[in-house]
Amino acid sequence: MDQGHDFVYHDFYKFKESGKEYLNIIKSRSLGENPYKNLLINGNEIVCSSVVMRSSIIREIGFFDEDPNCIAAEDYDYWLRVAKTSKKFMKIRGVWGKYREHKKNLSSLEKNLKYTQYLYNKYLIDIKKLSKVEPKWILKTFIVTNYYKKQYSSSIFYLIKYISNYPLNSLKYFISIISLKLKLCG
Repeated sequence: MDQGHDFVYHDFYKFKESGKEYLNIIKSRSLGENPYKNLLINGNEIVCSSVVMRSSIIREIGFFDEDPNCIAAEDYDYWLRVAKTSKKFMKIRGVWGKYREHKKNLSSLEKNLKYTQYLYNKYLIDIKKLSKVEPKWILKTFIVTNYYKKQYSSSIFYLIKYISNYPLNSLKYFISIISLKLKLCG
């Protein structure tokens, strides 16, 4: 913060529910010169407890959005609002925290779809200004959640959008889905 940044964050070690078995490192990316565009288009990788920000930003933009449709994405929405106010974001090098994954902190598919639709509608004008296509993270969420809800026509609709918007990434995405299916079945 001494270097003039308004928003500072870092990477985390991810552990299983027991807190003993290390899984991996949650790596967040550097957001570059336009953190708002980066967050909006590429999605959120910032763990809430890794963030330190100036109190003046909080006074300026207020608190988390308490709309029920934003549950499980309040932090992401907040980062977007901060990034609209300030471009002074900095990722600290190194892993400085631990994140324990357990069933209670994982969003359900229903919540995931609800908050993605909410954020998509809330930021639609900016998404259209900043990108020619819908962000990958939004399309992937719509594909997967609609599929698991057995709303196959909606899932296929978003899958076709994804393939037409991101043809080079589509193969990698399909391979990851197939390998996940094989892990779940095997």
